[in-house]
Amino acid sequence: LEDLRICHYKNKLWFTATSTHAGPSMNSEVAVGYFNNTHTRIEKISYIPLGKPPIKNICPFVYKSKLCLFDIYKKIIYEVVDKNLKPLTDDTKEFSTKVLKNITCGNDLDIENFRGSTSPIHLHGNLYGCLVHDIIFNDSTQQVTQLAYMYHWIEIDMELGLVTYVSSPFWATTFGVEFISGMHLDNSNENVELYIGLQDKSAIKYVTTLSLLRSGK
Repeated sequence: LEDLRICHYKNKLWFTATSTHAGPSMNSEVAVGYFNNTHTRIEKISYIPLGKPPIKNICPFVYKSKLCLFDIYKKIIYEVVDKNLKPLTDDTKEFSTKVLKNITCGNDLDIENFRGSTSPIHLHGNLYGCLVHDIIFNDSTQQVTQLAYMYHWIEIDMELGLVTYVSSPFWATTFGVEFISGMHLDNSNENVELYIGLQDKSAIKYVTTLSLLRSGK
């Protein structure tokens, strides 16, 4: 399992993950599950068919007491349900999804080719925010890798399924393989902790603010 994203839902720590062994394609597909109460093992996990693979960077979050999955690449928000498309219960053995919202864009905004980085967090009212990324390739062959990630802060009106804001592109610490996979907004609704993997070798916590994320700085 790789590319984990986590969120709390009904007193359990849930996750999404990518695996080449989740489904029959032997390509990157998504599994959903949760840990036991001591977070020492996976208590339940289920393959989620989300269309033609490869599928990656699907981010879980809670909206209106529902466990949801955010796929910015396909511009879809799913609700996680049982295999019969009924609401989740403690006895649910296999998970499935149904489309909750289709995402559209406000005037003069562009979210084409973006991929998920962090799960959406509630800001105020109907407004949620998250980080998404695009990928580019360096021209220089001197780099360890030519791949680089560029980030955007976006805001979404969940009731409308409408992206209302997209920041300028930025990176947090270094240009290159810097992957932001999680964040936490503190109680002041200002400071934001970003959880970042650097060069696929080390992990850091980086503290910034909402105002800096919004301005792409």
